[in-house]
Amino acid sequence: LEAHKNLVDQCVQGEGLVQINVELKEENGEKRINIIDVLKPAEEYVELENEDSEADAECDDGDNAVDDDSVVRWAADVNFKKAQRRLNIPDDPVQWEIAHVRHWLLWAVRQFNLTGIKLSDWAFNGAELVNMSLQSFREKVPHDPESLFWTHLELLRKCKIVAIRPKPENIKVEAEDEDDAVFGVPQQDIGILKQKNQEKF
Repeated sequence: LEAHKNLVDQCVQGEGLVQINVELKEENGEKRINIIDVLKPAEEYVELENEDSEADAECDDGDNAVDDDSVVRWAADVNFKKAQRRLNIPDDPVQWEIAHVRHWLLWAVRQFNLTGIKLSDWAFNGAELVNMSLQSFREKVPHDPESLFWTHLELLRKCKIVAIRPKPENIKVEAEDEDDAVFGVPQQDIGILKQKNQEKF
């Protein structure tokens, strides 16, 4: 990646596949996501060869193995991105106005099947959104199964990406066309991908 560009330029506004590896950790009862690395995989890596997959299967000793159930996949939401452009919602959530936060919240309620959310509790701008504590979040979001919405918010504030978990039928770990690929990483290193051609999602 290019040293003179910031994380947003390289992950949101750039082209091609980008993977962000993050670390989930808990400090003083608060869950945090730390960005560990930003990777742009080489073209050869994207087009996985069958023999590499077979070699990996042979090397599987069980200690370092990652099964598909322990992998969490996240991808930028194409539909929200289109609405974001149409409504002139800034890419940086810190710059969001109250109306932008409410639009995002209404989208999130549908996307994450959230219940018990009161729109009146979310009458604040993007700067307040990204500075929300876990305690305040839990007061506003009483039911967040598997902490998916909290993880989404952490990815939004740290990476400035409105990310979703793709439906299982849209997930392909191996793909002939790099535009179709969605990669999974172990749960402790959640990967976020930006597709060059997001229309296929």
